[in-house]
Amino acid sequence: MRTGGVTAGTLLLSLGLSLGVGGTLGSPSQAHAQGVVWGGFIGQYQSGTAGVTQPAFQRRDARIDFTWNAAGPGGSTSPEFSTAAWSNFSASWTGQIIATTSETYSFRVQSSDSVSLAIRPTGSSAWTTLVTDGASGARTDTASFALTAGKSYDIAMHYFQHGRSGSLRLGWSSPTVPFQVIEAATPLGINSAAVLPGEPGNIFADVVKQAKPFGAYSNSAAVVATDANGWPLADASLALWSSGREMNGTYQVTFNGAAKLVDWTGLGSFSVGGVSYGATLPFGVGYNAGTNVTTAEWTVSNAAPAAATLGFAETRRTATSATGSGITNLRIMRPLAPGSATPHAVGELFSAEYKSFLSYFTGIRFMDYLATNGNRQVNWSDRVKPTDATQYQPKGGYGWQGKGASWEDLVALANETGKDVWINIPVYASDDYVTKLAELLAYGSDGATPYTGRQSSPAYPPLNSNLKVYIEYSNEVWNTSFPQYNSNVALAEAEVAAGNSPLDYDKNGRSFVWERRRVAKRIMEVSNLFRAVWGDAAMMTQIRPVFEWQYGNMNETAAVGLDFLDSFYNNADGVQHVANPHPVNYFLYGGGGGWYVAPIHQGLGTAAAVFASGQNVPSTGSDALWANAFGLKAMGYEGGFEVGGDTGTASEVALNLDPGVLGQATQALNAFFHLGGTMPFIFNAAGATAYGVANPTINEQNTPKMQAILALGSNARPLQQIACHAPCTIPYQGTSGVTSSGYVTNAIAKVGDYMGFSISVATPGNFTVASDAARPTAVRILIDNVPVGTGTWTGTLSSGVHGIRLQNVLAGGTTLTKLVVTQAK
Repeated sequence: MRTGGVTAGTLLLSLGLSLGVGGTLGSPSQAHAQGVVWGGFIGQYQSGTAGVTQPAFQRRDARIDFTWNAAGPGGSTSPEFSTAAWSNFSASWTGQIIATTSETYSFRVQSSDSVSLAIRPTGSSAWTTLVTDGASGARTDTASFALTAGKSYDIAMHYFQHGRSGSLRLGWSSPTVPFQVIEAATPLGINSAAVLPGEPGNIFADVVKQAKPFGAYSNSAAVVATDANGWPLADASLALWSSGREMNGTYQVTFNGAAKLVDWTGLGSFSVGGVSYGATLPFGVGYNAGTNVTTAEWTVSNAAPAAATLGFAETRRTATSATGSGITNLRIMRPLAPGSATPHAVGELFSAEYKSFLSYFTGIRFMDYLATNGNRQVNWSDRVKPTDATQYQPKGGYGWQGKGASWEDLVALANETGKDVWINIPVYASDDYVTKLAELLAYGSDGATPYTGRQSSPAYPPLNSNLKVYIEYSNEVWNTSFPQYNSNVALAEAEVAAGNSPLDYDKNGRSFVWERRRVAKRIMEVSNLFRAVWGDAAMMTQIRPVFEWQYGNMNETAAVGLDFLDSFYNNADGVQHVANPHPVNYFLYGGGGGWYVAPIHQGLGTAAAVFASGQNVPSTGSDALWANAFGLKAMGYEGGFEVGGDTGTASEVALNLDPGVLGQATQALNAFFHLGGTMPFIFNAAGATAYGVANPTINEQNTPKMQAILALGSNARPLQQIACHAPCTIPYQGTSGVTSSGYVTNAIAKVGDYMGFSISVATPGNFTVASDAARPTAVRILIDNVPVGTGTWTGTLSSGVHGIRLQNVLAGGTTLTKLVVTQAK
């Protein structure tokens, strides 16, 4: 036994610990041991090395795979997560894991400091200690334990870090599964709420951060002079929300300066020190001249949708300022729950209800939070800063959601919840903007400018080291309903008109081809910019660019983009376009489309009749076929079961809360995985719409849709059922690809033409991959986008789903009608 740091006795686990609530080719969907349920491991953190007795904070970490530095484990400016002053810390994690094979697993703990690990079958009181290591210094501990497929096991882990820097990783392997960090058993993502006044997601604990900008005192719609951060320089009013729902409870109001407060809408009552003042708080009441801070409570009793606007009169920024000089640093902390008399603490960034909701997911897509649709940010100076008075900033020329909220708060939300992020790059964003964004995620920022290296005490911390970043270029750039569609068309045409553009490398001359190519080209460029900041090792592991297209390759949005990247940037058409060619999966981690599912007949009289009419089949199968062919993961950016869509009647939308939705939503989620999907992101977090998972607000989380999510998240991932199970034969009609006709035929004539197939391997073994090509030497075989041979290939395939591409390499090409995969010795 290693010694040092702490004693072995100190490291022994408390068995009463509460689990809490709630040569061989790889593969784009390689064998997975499954993993942790319900969105991750519950982690508790505390300063000092005496163990976790009174945790400073708790979150559900998506995985235990950390490298810590002087900034500490927190990663946010919220008081309990601000850990830069910690010189050491203790942490513990609990969770439940599920394996998909019945065999002995090897658990591997890679650590820099004292660590222990224990396991027990769920429901048992008897823990088995796997690792007890009190040493310091980089090392690896392993221990074996026999697991039964489909059975749940409790995991408990303790860690004691004795300095500011350290690392910890928990992984496993088995005779049939290669080593991997323990990830989510069933990875599920959620699309975030938007940052709007009264938005039902209630993202921020401080409602000012979602309020409209300050207006004139007598008219909130009129302009008032403000400073660089948006705080008023004169008497002013602030429209908090126009139709907020379930906003009742007690709010804590604080600001720098003194003022008379007026509740213009009469929604609530002010009080200080237990004395109620009704809808008007007189000037100076609650003001502390020594700190220049006014503090009061504002109690709202009405839970029904209503507007709220506060006025600030007789304002003085400081005790010596002139009357009418404004206020700064206004905070209005929402109640912990509707009707609660306890507000969030001043300084808290995010609402407790929203963080609780997010905890059960693996990742968050921030498309609405970033106001992606219609976002016109070009330069870094165009973005919203975390120090701005409000994060909701409507601006002419932008979409209805304004400019979107700050990147720093996005990072803080991910760090506080332990979730991966899916970000959307503004359609006009410059290379400098993208580079600065990559730096902010890697190193944090001072609130204005990203750091370019690690900081011991960053003003706004970077993304925690265990979290992944999925990167998408804008949102649905193919969708003619969104402004970014026309923006992309104009940008593509301007690039071609300027001359020497790769978009028209083959003199195609068609703008609709250029626009599709440009989406792929821009996410490739974004990938390269992130690689320059994060380095090669982070690409496709932590940094994961994705190319999303119209559902099922509609309008050739997948084919044109993927073929362009392969032909031009990989020289796959036989012409040396670039000096340093790279395959598509060098630039991209994943690809895919939306995966919405709805009843076939929605206008029937009863819920039972609507649900009995069946569901449409999402295009995930086609999306997965395209992704697999290029060695990519099939990523569904948004979707899920819904009734009514964007234009449904009130009675149709109401069906989304019918108990029968539990079965319908479960079927839709299962279908995504059965059809070959890797990770679905569900739309949307909250709202009284066809899409809201929490409905009508984030406070109502026990909905049929959420019940389906929790049930799926607590079990092993549904198996892929669409790919051909090797050994097998697949006719060319069941493929994706690009041939000389533009569609899949039995001829691949031009150099670079290809057909893509998907196969599934249950047990690792030797296989022969061939076709009936008339000219076998014309056919290059790529498995998971790796060239392995010409004509015929024999080798070992790991278990899981594999993409096989047959690509023409000779002038004149060949014909073929099928792919043949046979068992080999």
